[in-house]
Amino acid sequence: MFSIKWSTITLCLFMFISWFLGLYFLAFLATPSIIIPLGNQYIWVTPFVGLLSLTIFLTAITIVLSLLRKKANGRKRAILPFLHSILWLVVLLSQVKVILFNLGICH
Repeated sequence: MFSIKWSTITLCLFMFISWFLGLYFLAFLATPSIIIPLGNQYIWVTPFVGLLSLTIFLTAITIVLSLLRKKANGRKRAILPFLHSILWLVVLLSQVKVILFNLGICH
């Protein structure tokens, strides 16, 4: 019988939400640049880089880690999927922060 772990479901859910948010607001925000707030500094980047760069990077890491996990069946580490889910959650929260800041809600 085929069973899917909760960690895989949460990773896929976080990945889907992150891609949806990035692509939706990329089409919605008609601006030539996006401001990324970092503490007391501000970084001006293109909308694609501001909304989808972390998502693309973490998606590539997720794919590589899932392929490596399938090759190493004997070793089971429970902390890695948990940390990976936390990393996806941080990416989602940073996307929401950038989106809200550029919409003028968090000024």
